[in-house]
Amino acid sequence: SASMIPPYPSLRYPPPPPPPPPLPLAQLLLLLLLLLLLLLLLLLLLLRPC
Repeated sequence: SASMIPPYPSLRYPPPPPPPPPLPLAQLLLLLLLLLLLLLLLLLLLLRPC
């Protein structure tokens, strides 16, 4: 006699969480500004006469 196999719990798992919202424009601009500042600093260090 085959024992009854219980239904898999994975068939009733809750829906996956929604994807994270995109970065707000202000935060994106701030990040871009920070990157530009870093690039400028790097350029200054490279072009600085030893």
